Amino acid sequence: MNSINPNPNHSLSDSLLSALESLTEGLTLYDKDDRFVFANRKYREWRSDIADVLAPGIPFETILRTGVERKLYRDAIGQEEAWIRSRIERHRSADGKFEVALSDGRWLQVTEQKTDDGGIVTLYNDITDWKQTEEYLRDSEARYRTLFDSAPVILFTKNRDGVYTSANAETLEYWKPLNPIGFTDAELLEPIIAADLRRNDLKVIETGQELVLEENFITLQGNRVVLSRKVPLRNAAGAIIGVMGISVDITDRKQVEVELQHAKEAAEAASRAKSQFLANMSHELRTPLNAIIGYSEILLEEADELELDRFQPDLDKIQTAGRHLLNIISDVLDLSKIEAGKIDLYLETIDIQEMIQNIITTIRPVAEKNGNILQIECDNHIGSMRTDSTKTRQVLFNLLSNAGKFCEQGIITLSATKDQEWVTFKVIDTGIGMTTEQIDSLFQPFTQADATTTRRFGGTGLGLTISQYFCRMMGGEIAVDSEPGRGSTFTVRLPAQGVDAPPGTKGIDAARSRAPAAPGDGKNTVLVIDDDPATQDLLRRYLSKEGFQVYTTTNGEEGLDLAKMLKPVAITLDVLMPGMDGWTVLTRLKADSDLADIPVIVLTIINDKNLGYTLGASDYLTKPIQRKRLIALLKKYRASRMPACLVVEDETPMRDMMRRTLQKEGWQIIEAVNGLEALQRLSETRPDLILLDLMMPEMDGFQFVAELRQNEAWRTIPVVVVTALDLTRADRAKLVGYVKHILQKGAYSREELLNEVRNLITESVK
Repeated sequence: MNSINPNPNHSLSDSLLSALESLTEGLTLYDKDDRFVFANRKYREWRSDIADVLAPGIPFETILRTGVERKLYRDAIGQEEAWIRSRIERHRSADGKFEVALSDGRWLQVTEQKTDDGGIVTLYNDITDWKQTEEYLRDSEARYRTLFDSAPVILFTKNRDGVYTSANAETLEYWKPLNPIGFTDAELLEPIIAADLRRNDLKVIETGQELVLEENFITLQGNRVVLSRKVPLRNAAGAIIGVMGISVDITDRKQVEVELQHAKEAAEAASRAKSQFLANMSHELRTPLNAIIGYSEILLEEADELELDRFQPDLDKIQTAGRHLLNIISDVLDLSKIEAGKIDLYLETIDIQEMIQNIITTIRPVAEKNGNILQIECDNHIGSMRTDSTKTRQVLFNLLSNAGKFCEQGIITLSATKDQEWVTFKVIDTGIGMTTEQIDSLFQPFTQADATTTRRFGGTGLGLTISQYFCRMMGGEIAVDSEPGRGSTFTVRLPAQGVDAPPGTKGIDAARSRAPAAPGDGKNTVLVIDDDPATQDLLRRYLSKEGFQVYTTTNGEEGLDLAKMLKPVAITLDVLMPGMDGWTVLTRLKADSDLADIPVIVLTIINDKNLGYTLGASDYLTKPIQRKRLIALLKKYRASRMPACLVVEDETPMRDMMRRTLQKEGWQIIEAVNGLEALQRLSETRPDLILLDLMMPEMDGFQFVAELRQNEAWRTIPVVVVTALDLTRADRAKLVGYVKHILQKGAYSREELLNEVRNLITESVK
């Protein structure tokens, strides 16, 4: 085809020929008899596979059949004749555009048109790239549709008017039996819900920012909640044309959340009920235990004085059983407070050797009960440490008690060493020892080495759990090393300077919370303010035996009046009393300039020294009363004088026991049965000391302390709280600065009570 115009019946000008040859499209020309006339350069390049038959005068059908025979047309393969007939028919009609797929993968767009003389001119465009793009888009659309429909979430699009334009299978299932496509939310849902949805859509469209939120639906399946993520839907130009939503039905999850919230609230209510129950049980159990332990101490002492030896074994059993029960109650309450995160850290600077001596004095009978020898290894100049004295003592008491229990005819050693940062205590015994497996479960609640141990030695299995918690709370640790048959070594390491209270606890500085010691007026009277008759009787008997003159009252008001009248050397004050509580009594005592110097010993079941000291109590003893400690306190306040002690206690036996105990120590006792009566006693005479129960009718110990605060004449009277109440942080706050000591009823002996009183009086004299 060197000649582009071989047919003498047709002629093309040079300029036209040049134009046709320069076209970017392919071009062919057939005459009215459908014989080949001309093909331009582009066509010849594209169709080089049939160039050998493109000769002038060759019929269109011949050229077409050559291409089919050479399998150049993809759609003709397998249906050659039918395809040839269809193609010839279309060629001769020359009525528009169509596409031809070549076997080599190319696509041509064919446009045929008749000429004025009956011939046919054809234009060819290579549309391979466009067809590939089209195929890619179809595949992409198919993949998108597959993902769209198979996604296990709700997917939809809306236009700017809020009309649903597409929805996947999950969405259609959600709306069943309705089909949202072509409708707005206003046409499908309740007006309020539809308005909320439309407002959210418009926010996305107007701001161009995605929005994640929870939305409510009311469908035929009921009320539903979905978590939706809505994003702006844009066209190719980037203009926002609507919104696309992706939603997950979270109705079931929300229901679970509601149920969990209800369960949480129920659990919290149960926890509060448990805490309240334990607090009530603390009072209800410790109060009678106080009487049991206190009177057994008095009977033991009287039996010894009267040489009634046959009663002593039984009385020993009563006292031992009472203290054992008290220890169990205390352990359970401590564990409950640990679980509730309500344990307070109370830091003070203590003399290490003095603490160890006090511990040994108390623990020696227990440690040596099984024929053991108790040894102490402690440098006389070991110095002091800053710690929570009560918790440190409790840890060492527990370890020494366990050593005495699990060791027979052996040696128990308590050692203490100190370096710049740590104080290390070791309790070493030559007892039964433990295996590695037993050690692994040693610090679990209600767990002992094994069932045999529990049956043989008894105990709740709580002591070491509580000890470990206390050590960690104080910034230290407890470790054990043991070998079966050779004994055990428990090592306690505590910071020498103390640590800040850990999260969930409150640390209170003892040095800032104790009330100053106050001078007395030389009387030997103790006023007992406690609404528990048993406590009053016990205190009366305790103190009377020690030479104190005991006055008791069951309410704070009477206690205050008695204090004014008697000016006792000390007052014991219960916290929980009807009318005016112990706190109020303590406050009013410290607020009265005539009574403020009288030491007040808070005697209560509330185990919260901090509050007592805050309010100005001179000492704080928790019920059941430790008789020795109370007597010691009162003797300390009285010293060589004949001091007066106001005992504010509503229980007659307790008040009488305290009176008898202190009177024997030379105290003049003023009694009040509650805060109101205690206030009346204070108005009549000013005691040197107040022993205060907290739980009393009419006016409890808290109210009594508060009243003391208001009276400048009473503000400096030492107050010792003696109570069976388990003090909260709020309770302690009412006592700090006004209570010298807090004694837990039943948790101290007669001697300890008297020692506390003596010490307070000694301070008063100084």
